[in-house]
Amino acid sequence: MIPGPDIYPNTSFEVYQSWEAVNHHVLWRLKQESPYHARREQEGGGGETEALAFGTLTHFILLEPGRFAADAVVQPAIPEEAPRRPTKRQRTAKEPSADSRAAIKFWEEWDAAHAGKIIVTAEDYAAVMEIGAAVRQVQCRQYICGGRSEVSLVWRDEKTGLLCKARLDYERDTGFDHYLIDLKSARSAHPMYWQWAIDEYGYFQQLAWYHDGWLALTGDTSLCFWLIAEKKWPVVKVRQCDDQTLQAGRNSYREALDRYAECVKMNIWPAYGAGRELIGLKRWALEREGVGPQLIQPEPQQPEAPSPAADPEVSFEEAYDL
Repeated sequence: MIPGPDIYPNTSFEVYQSWEAVNHHVLWRLKQESPYHARREQEGGGGETEALAFGTLTHFILLEPGRFAADAVVQPAIPEEAPRRPTKRQRTAKEPSADSRAAIKFWEEWDAAHAGKIIVTAEDYAAVMEIGAAVRQVQCRQYICGGRSEVSLVWRDEKTGLLCKARLDYERDTGFDHYLIDLKSARSAHPMYWQWAIDEYGYFQQLAWYHDGWLALTGDTSLCFWLIAEKKWPVVKVRQCDDQTLQAGRNSYREALDRYAECVKMNIWPAYGAGRELIGLKRWALEREGVGPQLIQPEPQQPEAPSPAADPEVSFEEAYDL
């Protein structure tokens, strides 16, 4: 059962995920693929699963310190602390070796003892602990302290009447401004890479969705930030989303939300459109294979007007038909 529009700071991810409302991931799927894919994702709860991932571990360590001890466990190092996990062939062998039997026994007991927990590698755990230390050493602490983490929102979109939801990584009222922080683990925090990433993965739309959800419930605007943790090195960088990018995200989700509402109204969820479509290689691929511009009709060229500088006898007005 989905609750009414409000801010829910102490709701588990599993409960939040069960709420039947539109979220950013569904709308991004609609834009990237089709309404059919968006609907299937919403029905299956895809896009926001807390599967084993470096990003999930980063969230645990930085935003929910007590969560790791309760819901996760570090896998023992191989071969120092444990044998390698047995393969399917070893498990189904008629007469497994003594080493195989020992490995099967060890991992069956270990898995049973940690059933239901998120398993992380020792390497990932060490890397994220370094990131946590880096956050506290550089000027990033203010973005994950003094506020609330994992805050769930439910609001009703005025234009379509649809119930919407979001789960904020972190929000904080500084007394002067309100901060919304979206924690991301990434290959790089370099500005050129990040400009590409926020477009490629829809982060610009996601942050605008969070911002407008908070605005709908509180009437307050927010400063929006990405807290970027590099996966390979303990490098952490805060980057603020500019107003134009936030507006672009708003335009993006609005287009998708309006189309989603139309699909709800008609109860029609098309996938990639109807009928057959002509398709071929991209132009750069055609040129790579020797099918180049000679087969592409050039656009008609307008005749160039004579330059007054080249012919002093021609006036400016005559040269440009004024």
